[in-house]
Amino acid sequence: MYGDTSRIRARSAALRTASATLRGQAGAAGARAEACAWSSAAGELLRSRVRSLVAELVQHARALDAAADALDAHARAVDDAVARITAAGQSALGAAPALRAGLARVADGVATVSR
Repeated sequence: MYGDTSRIRARSAALRTASATLRGQAGAAGARAEACAWSSAAGELLRSRVRSLVAELVQHARALDAAADALDAHARAVDDAVARITAAGQSALGAAPALRAGLARVADGVATVSR
């Protein structure tokens, strides 16, 4: 149905879930690397590389959150537009009887003038 934002909101929720999963996995990987008992230059290099990768994963998680925020904003905009369209339609339907009566008076006036 036009204006149905449920799929947009579902996609946003999926992006937030993916972001949370990514953050969790990054945190777990970082914790494992920091807990590694390897004491040497190579061990420190490993931990440093993992820290860099964790930082990248966190940036990707932020990008997923930003995409979810954008989808949520779009869904709100669509909901607002649908509400305005609905209100305009209701207003037009509400005005129809008055318009019909006005047109009838105009037609009666024209008929009176034509006689």
